[in-house]
Amino acid sequence: MSTKTWTHTASVASRAMSCSVAMTALEDAGLLVLRNRSYSGDGGVDGVVWNPRIGWLAVQVKRYSTHICRGHLLDFGDAIQRKNFNGGLFVHTG
Repeated sequence: MSTKTWTHTASVASRAMSCSVAMTALEDAGLLVLRNRSYSGDGGVDGVVWNPRIGWLAVQVKRYSTHICRGHLLDFGDAIQRKNFNGGLFVHTG
């Protein structure tokens, strides 16, 4: 396995782990969480959360080694509007 392939595989596994931890934390807080089966090609939404006060919220989990990318926030906002969510949770890990 090439170094490039290993790095990509490790990156995908790390992203899936970050997303899983974030979704589990939301479940532990007592929220109903529906997870996407795949965290790649998900249209910017890794899962959805039911908040009884607000309604359905989209969840996006990103792992950054530096600053948050403004474009990712804008894309997530577009996904929230396009899919008619009541709001969203943008979770940054890293």
